Amino acid sequence: MVEKVGRYEILEELGQGGFAVVHRGRDTILDRPVALKELKPVLLGDAEWVQRFHREAKTIARLDHPRIVPIYDIYELEQRLFIVMRLVEGSSLEELIASKKQLAWSEAFEIFSGIADGLAYAHAQNILHRDLKPANILIDAKQGAMLSDFGLAKLTSESSMSLSASGTIVGTPHYIAPEIWEGKKNTVQSDIYALGCILYEALTGEKIFKGDTPPAVMMAHFTPLSLPQTWPDNVPSGITEVLAQALARNPDDRYRSATEFAAALAVLPVDHAATGHLLVATPTAIEAPPEPITTGAPTESIELEPHPSPSATAPTASVSTDEAQSPASSDPTPSPLQEIAAPESPPDTAVPSRQATIEPSGELTPAVRRPRVGRRSCLWLGLGLGLVMFLGIVFLGNFCSLLNRLDAINNPTAALIALQTESINVPLPTDDSDPAEIEINFGAGELNIAPGADGALVSGTATYNVAQLKPSVSNDNGQVVIEPEFEVDLSALPDGDTQNHWDLTLGSFPMELNVTTGAVKSQLELGGLLLKEVRLVTGAADYKAAFSEPNRTPMQSLRFTGGGSQTQLIGLANAYTEDIIFKGGAGDYTLDFSGQLREDLDVEIDAGLGQVTLRVPETTRAAVSVSNLLANVEPTGAWQQSPEDDGQYVVTGDAYQEYEIKITVRIGAGNLKLETM
Repeated sequence: MVEKVGRYEILEELGQGGFAVVHRGRDTILDRPVALKELKPVLLGDAEWVQRFHREAKTIARLDHPRIVPIYDIYELEQRLFIVMRLVEGSSLEELIASKKQLAWSEAFEIFSGIADGLAYAHAQNILHRDLKPANILIDAKQGAMLSDFGLAKLTSESSMSLSASGTIVGTPHYIAPEIWEGKKNTVQSDIYALGCILYEALTGEKIFKGDTPPAVMMAHFTPLSLPQTWPDNVPSGITEVLAQALARNPDDRYRSATEFAAALAVLPVDHAATGHLLVATPTAIEAPPEPITTGAPTESIELEPHPSPSATAPTASVSTDEAQSPASSDPTPSPLQEIAAPESPPDTAVPSRQATIEPSGELTPAVRRPRVGRRSCLWLGLGLGLVMFLGIVFLGNFCSLLNRLDAINNPTAALIALQTESINVPLPTDDSDPAEIEINFGAGELNIAPGADGALVSGTATYNVAQLKPSVSNDNGQVVIEPEFEVDLSALPDGDTQNHWDLTLGSFPMELNVTTGAVKSQLELGGLLLKEVRLVTGAADYKAAFSEPNRTPMQSLRFTGGGSQTQLIGLANAYTEDIIFKGGAGDYTLDFSGQLREDLDVEIDAGLGQVTLRVPETTRAAVSVSNLLANVEPTGAWQQSPEDDGQYVVTGDAYQEYEIKITVRIGAGNLKLETM
């Protein structure tokens, strides 16, 4: 039955995701098919979701390009909110890969060059996509590959931080660049990394970074890149080097633009075994974007929405979102691969194509002819150019030499050395009126922290075999920073068995503790200390922090931020604090509230896509409020759901228990498990 909302008819549902339902529709005034992306009714009362929905519409409306699915309207009527878009008749790249397993090089290159064209245009408009994946690439029967779903896009004049305000990483794990997992900024190079992942998947039928859970996928991005020894037929062998650059760990080592990436693919020679002709890939003319885009301090962010698999029921159409996809079209656009033996006319584009034609004489002649220049003009022009080139080479040589020297000073090349072990000892402050401030920064390897320093603020050992990871200790009468001697990007670590292991113990002195770690294994035992405040920040990590014994002084607050880790926080009742703030990304988190509760405890949890498990003793009074009804909540044990079904869960606990735990959970499409012990 046709449903009518104002000027639009809703014909059928094409699919749905975490926050929107997508319908096939018709504009009755203009008599044309449309895709109607409708915000779910349960979210209409949430100002943040409504603002995000409007934001997506405004972002797409800025983009006018044949390779980007256009928006027609934003329509609000009868307490319903829609984004009205072009209905793409075709399939998504995700469905195309699923049906064909592996795409032929010509087809993959055709799709990729079109998407690179659209992405370069978006970047030139200072817009980053931030959620590139096969499901967001639609194959239109007439227009070819089109880029869709800018729901997570950011204007680079605004915040493009990878973490939302709640600590949530945005994007889809298989395509998120390593720097994003580490909480750094999104840039053009982050989108290019995702393009490299997509191209690999199109050519092989497999994701390059695999894992059964988001944390496992995240860890895969930090393993050494492994590309195939052999590729499917007709895939040029040079693809290995091109993909290696696109997927470089360090963003600075990747291509500067989508245009440059596509151009590197276009010049790869393909030996067509069936015809014996040499195929030369001719990329679509793309306007070169400006310098690589980076962003400043964050002003706002968007939570990561769930991105389910496309609806299996979508019959014949794809829409401009990953909310719904459909079967492949049988009418692809012409291939950009042109056989030299039978050249076609140059495409009608704003920028001349660099195709070549073969004249009857057999000479290779550029398709774009240039006016003749007289011999004398050529002579003076040649001398002038030669002088300019000579001076340029001299200047460039000196300039590059200076840059290399500065780079060698500021970013030394990491080098393996013989295994070193040295002691770390920080004496107690002479002024005991204020708590000590201890900051520990650890980027690579394994970190262990425990109580037990005798007569010292911090003591321990560091074992390492990379010269630049030598520990450095600064101490200004109790203001202590312990970190590697040089800041080394993880991608700069040399090949081989690198080792970096710190074993530190903390003394019995009032202290504020800040521990920041990267993609490392960390084990922190913080019980029995005099901790006044604790801040823990970790990237992609296997992380455990425990309070096996009660903290010996009231703590102002305990704050944890995880960028996508497997984390256990144990004995939180022993922290002796009234305030715990937890922010996590796409990780697997366990918060255990065992221990001695000595005051009421308020806990705020922002978890995004995280898998969160909360464990509370059966004898403890506890209440959990889940503010996002899209989360999957699994209460077990003594947990009871509120009769009003309003996202409230309680453990009644022991009637004689004086204190209680109140937990507020904000979670996207993740899973929340409530357990008792």
